[in-house]
Amino acid sequence: MNPTACGIEIGHNKRELNEHGSYNFPIAIYNDNLYIENVPWHWHDEFELIVVTHNKLDIRVGNKQYIVEEGDGLFINSEAMHFVSNCNNQEGDLKSIVFHHRLVGGNSNSIFYQKYLIPILKDPALNEVFLSKKIPWQKRILEKSLEAHEQCIIANDGYEFKVREELSSIMFDLFKHRSSKIEIPSQKTLRDAKRSKDMLNYINTHYSENISVGMIAANSNISESEVLRCFKNTLGTTPMQYVINFRLQRAAELMISTSMKIVDIALDCGFGETSYFTKKFKNEFNMTPTVYRERFKNRNL
Repeated sequence: MNPTACGIEIGHNKRELNEHGSYNFPIAIYNDNLYIENVPWHWHDEFELIVVTHNKLDIRVGNKQYIVEEGDGLFINSEAMHFVSNCNNQEGDLKSIVFHHRLVGGNSNSIFYQKYLIPILKDPALNEVFLSKKIPWQKRILEKSLEAHEQCIIANDGYEFKVREELSSIMFDLFKHRSSKIEIPSQKTLRDAKRSKDMLNYINTHYSENISVGMIAANSNISESEVLRCFKNTLGTTPMQYVINFRLQRAAELMISTSMKIVDIALDCGFGETSYFTKKFKNEFNMTPTVYRERFKNRNL
């Protein structure tokens, strides 16, 4: 099994559309350098384990922000909205494993699923778990994550057993220590998370068009002030800043995956003026669109 970059395809409700592994062995491994582009806000049904292997990364899960140093990582629960970016336009590398519950739990009626996975899946306090190399049980999870990642690459006969063993041990550690997560999200926080998914759905569908806070509010059947509050509390940004960042990320993807003219990419991504697009792109990526394309066009992502 070869690791790939974290390029993802996202559906209209921000649910990731990528298939991670196969139905018979539902796991995929990823290596990525976040200097090229961010991993945009998205969610998926699978669990995810991330280990930062070089420098540091900015990882956000819901309204939580983590600056994750080399050697540390995160566990991200099923259906948790998350986003990964570099820090201050510096290179930062990660290794991640994305795997479905049934790989370690079997069918939904099994004792493994019922006794150990459901308490994790249903616990709102376990949206994510920061993993520190300085805490023994968390360090153990980080080491087992890297071992499972490596076993997938080597892929010797029987590696599937070894990978499942490592992941099962990780899930049991999370199960045992779940009581250490005492901050239970309020109903308001959970409601805001649901509204955020709906609003991101609208932006993802209409990003190439004119978008205003009023349009987002009308689509979600809430007030403009509620849109602003929800974005700030859940994603730590404003709706229009998110729209601009989303458009820029989409433009960056098109510049390294297509031969479209830059002016056409700008228009396709909702920027009416090329000069404005170039200014915003340079602010985001610390280089012009032309330099970005020349630097990363032929890079193996």
